[in-house]
Amino acid sequence: MGLSHAPLLRLNCRSATVLALTALIVCLVRTPVEAALEDILYESGRITKEEWLKAKADREQEEARLERRLRESMGGDKARDTKKKWVDSVVWSGDLRLRQGQFWRYGTGAVGNDRSRQRFRLRFGPTIKMQDFKLEIRLASGSDSQVSTNQSFDESFSSKPIQIDRVYVAWNPGFYKPVTLTGGKMRNPFKNNYTRDVLFDSDVTPEGLAEAFRWRVYQSMSLFANFGQFVLNEEETEERDQWLFGYEGGFEAKLVNSKLRLAVGFYDAINLDAGGINEPTFQQFNSRTTAQDKTAAYVNDYNVLNLNGSFATEVAGLPVNIQARCCVQLMNQAPDCHEVSY
Repeated sequence: MGLSHAPLLRLNCRSATVLALTALIVCLVRTPVEAALEDILYESGRITKEEWLKAKADREQEEARLERRLRESMGGDKARDTKKKWVDSVVWSGDLRLRQGQFWRYGTGAVGNDRSRQRFRLRFGPTIKMQDFKLEIRLASGSDSQVSTNQSFDESFSSKPIQIDRVYVAWNPGFYKPVTLTGGKMRNPFKNNYTRDVLFDSDVTPEGLAEAFRWRVYQSMSLFANFGQFVLNEEETEERDQWLFGYEGGFEAKLVNSKLRLAVGFYDAINLDAGGINEPTFQQFNSRTTAQDKTAAYVNDYNVLNLNGSFATEVAGLPVNIQARCCVQLMNQAPDCHEVSY
């Protein structure tokens, strides 16, 4: 029959801690008395200066030894420092926005009715950094829309849902800092500016994998490349899952008091004709097929060429930022027909 030694070990650890703490308390109480007595003996000439200094050094050594034993019995500096680093690496952030929306409409019937709508947006979560890794979790209000975290005040004081808006891990290896690998439901990894709504809504958080590279070629110039493999929809009945693959490259340059950035990207969505991508058809402004076996599937695949740039400078002491973006849809059902947006 075996006997468990775990309770005995816990008892021994606790006993060692209690003993060390008791010894330290006794030492703290005894030390001032001994120091005062040694000072009296030295000042009265009963002991020499050398004997007084030696007694003082022995006392300080004993104090250090007892303090060291106490730290060891309670886990030591290493455990405490590790815990401190973990706590310091957690940063909480969030925001709350209240909005009053007023719509004045012109027309007849329901189309012409004015509308007043009150909404809020709540976002919060931690960002945790541990050595080369970063974990971000963000919860947000709203429904399951990909392009909004707003929630309307509605439905007779009903409870409002909270969704997972971001949850991803990013790895920036210490042995090669120019690369960052990310997996999960993440921030948009592609270079964006105020014209990004032409291609991506600012609230979109892609899901899948992303790779980012950045190299400094000169003191004032750097090159970057971003890649993404994002899941749009997983087909249960056939091996034609819908994916979005993104490729982007460009450079940034600092010019005295100005900054120039140019980038070119290509985004390839595959198997969109295999079925819908889990979004209501009335929110889509793209051609759909009405084939019985592929209801609401896209007519065209999407191969989008994207050119974007920005130039930031100062004029008369005021910041000026000029931005531009052009997107070309390279795939269309009609031959020699390309859709352009800018």
